[in-house]
Amino acid sequence: MAAQRGLPTVFTRTVYRPEHPFSWLWGKKYPFITTLTEDAYLNRIDEALGDAPFERNHSTCYVSDFYGHDLAAWLKQQGIDTLILGGVTASGSIRATAIEAFQMGFHVMLPREVIGDRSQSLLDFTLLDLNARYADVLSLEEVSGWLATLPMAVSESTTRHRQSDALSE
Repeated sequence: MAAQRGLPTVFTRTVYRPEHPFSWLWGKKYPFITTLTEDAYLNRIDEALGDAPFERNHSTCYVSDFYGHDLAAWLKQQGIDTLILGGVTASGSIRATAIEAFQMGFHVMLPREVIGDRSQSLLDFTLLDLNARYADVLSLEEVSGWLATLPMAVSESTTRHRQSDALSE
């Protein structure tokens, strides 16, 4: 949706690196994270997003997609003031990224149909709390409607996966 309006899109993923002190610590606390290796199935772009023209392909070993990277500065250079987040761990990286984005002055939108978690009760609680404090939890239809009101952005050609970030240290 955003790419159709000429807006930048970013694909992010968490990669477990046992030699990295934070990754190791997180793996000790939450063992499932150790399955998210560089080539893990769960770290691949889903087929439904296969044709999405991501301008950045962003990998991190941290909880927040902003920590240890220039992502916020890059978004601000693009004139972005609102983020639309989607993903599979509302209680993890979605939550951490939404809070950090809000602290950095971004308006955060969370379309509930494109956010998941390991249980429905955890997802419901996390979205309730994020909506109360840091983000607007909306329907996909509401977010699409908002995007449709924006003028077409003038930007460089969006070549799929144009920029790949180095894994954050």
